[in-house]
Amino acid sequence: MKLDITSFTGEVPWLDSHLLEDTQAKTAINCRLTNGSLRAYRASLDEQVLNDTPKTIYLYRNEYERYWFDWTTDVDVIRSPVADDPNNRVYFTGSVKGPRYTDNGLALSGGSDYPVNDLQLGIPEPDAVPVVSLSGTPLALCLQIHR
Repeated sequence: MKLDITSFTGEVPWLDSHLLEDTQAKTAINCRLTNGSLRAYRASLDEQVLNDTPKTIYLYRNEYERYWFDWTTDVDVIRSPVADDPNNRVYFTGSVKGPRYTDNGLALSGGSDYPVNDLQLGIPEPDAVPVVSLSGTPLALCLQIHR
């Protein structure tokens, strides 16, 4: 089937669909409507090699580019709930390393297997086990606390 559109007059959202002419659209998403032609708003993505057998893929968008993130495990991904987040953070769970996040600086630098780097949510574990010791006599300690 071939679709031949010789001219495109644009989006007319206020008309019912059955009243639209052949050159009009109810909605026009991700296309330029400046000169009567129908063109893609963005250029196509370059080819990107994914992991051997990805179980999860996610389309990551920053201001100018798009990248495919992929994981070999089942991962749940959500974009940052912060409006206009300048870092474009993405949070994900399901990794064996616990809940994690990544952003422009971490995910896109140092390689091509996206996300390149990520960080664990929360406070990092200490390198060594904390040790608590009691010094002095219990009676002296009690007196110092009550004063």
